[in-house]
Amino acid sequence: MIVINGLTELGYRVKFVKATRGRAEIILRNEDNACMADRIKTPLREKYSFYSTPHDLYLGQQLYRLAQSPPLNSKVLNNQGEVLNLASLFSHYPEQVLAISRGTSYGIELDKQIAALNPGNVFTRSGSKRGISLAKMLTRKRIDYIIYYPQEINEVKQSNIELESYTIAGSPSYFLGHVACTKTEGGEQIIKHVNEVLKHAYKTTEFYQAHEKWLMVNDLPKLRQYFYEVFNYLPSDEPEVP
Repeated sequence: MIVINGLTELGYRVKFVKATRGRAEIILRNEDNACMADRIKTPLREKYSFYSTPHDLYLGQQLYRLAQSPPLNSKVLNNQGEVLNLASLFSHYPEQVLAISRGTSYGIELDKQIAALNPGNVFTRSGSKRGISLAKMLTRKRIDYIIYYPQEINEVKQSNIELESYTIAGSPSYFLGHVACTKTEGGEQIIKHVNEVLKHAYKTTEFYQAHEKWLMVNDLPKLRQYFYEVFNYLPSDEPEVP
């Protein structure tokens, strides 16, 4: 909304269109002045989209499953308790299933790992509310794993459901979301104005709070560390980051 309000003040008329991820991809490839927020920048996507500077910082994704005993077998974990990789996980648990969202990038490295899995170990969900749908499938034991950002799992987690999470070794500590616009003259101009809005927003408490409010308390130290690394700013009432 910080970006939307900034563009409105610059004279833009913004029209919202509901679309699945797949449909959004088609729009970004074919329309003259379409944009989409919360996009991870990848080499493939840069072929048909212009990207803004970051507007969102997401803590690194976690592999979630229902809390259970015993924990994952030590053969699939490293010394830090991280999952070695998805291939080793499903080699040890060949009957289990990871659910993913169609059209969603989980980052370059995880996208490669997911693509290399046996199709029988992957369930792909489409639809505008696929994230919520995947969480419901997990709690109903229809699937075994989902990959979620801590911000998102806090939104959909039911209070009576206990989840456990694992970091996948080598996965990024955080991801940056960007505004992506169609690779046209109009799209390039919109991105320039989005960057102007963000340049001023970075040093505001409002921009920081837009990140913090979605997280659980135990995730805030990591957010503050990475937020400062990326945006070189923390509100004065927050502790200084070394």
